[in-house]
Amino acid sequence: MRTMSSQNPKVTLRPATQSDAAALSRVQEAAWKTAYSDIFPGSFLDALHVPESRWAERMSAGVGVLVSTERDRIVGYSSYAAADDPGWGELRAIYVDPGFQGRGHGSRLLEATEEAIDHRGYESALLWVIDRNTSARNFYENRGWTLGAPFRLEDIGGTQVTLVRYETGLRSGSEQPRRLPDG
Repeated sequence: MRTMSSQNPKVTLRPATQSDAAALSRVQEAAWKTAYSDIFPGSFLDALHVPESRWAERMSAGVGVLVSTERDRIVGYSSYAAADDPGWGELRAIYVDPGFQGRGHGSRLLEATEEAIDHRGYESALLWVIDRNTSARNFYENRGWTLGAPFRLEDIGGTQVTLVRYETGLRSGSEQPRRLPDG
């Protein structure tokens, strides 16, 4: 993927490298502490630490990671890979440092990630979001993602959460996501 610039030359998107691990961990930790402050206990969020080695593991396993930079500082990222559902790509995460939210980083990351998943040959993409994370749900819905099925329950840091699935068709694929048969 080429380096992409927005209209602001100080803002770029590019593929992550191993040397970005510390910044990726920093962004994830800061974003979680803000985005999930009303979902997870403060003690869990205060103790949250994302090891830098986790990024090397993810990238080595074929997870794509894009970063958004502002003035050469990594301020957001997205990650994507093949979904567990055959034929689907999955947007694994988009996080933007709270101090840089509202500047278009998330939208640019979403668009670039959809393009990257499309280039991997998937016609449709899915993502999972915590049902109580209304700001993320609104973000995706406002950009054409639709609520899909099923949902799943997970324990994250001792808190039971419900994850809901969103889906979208990609540019080279169909306009609507391919639906799984009922049953």
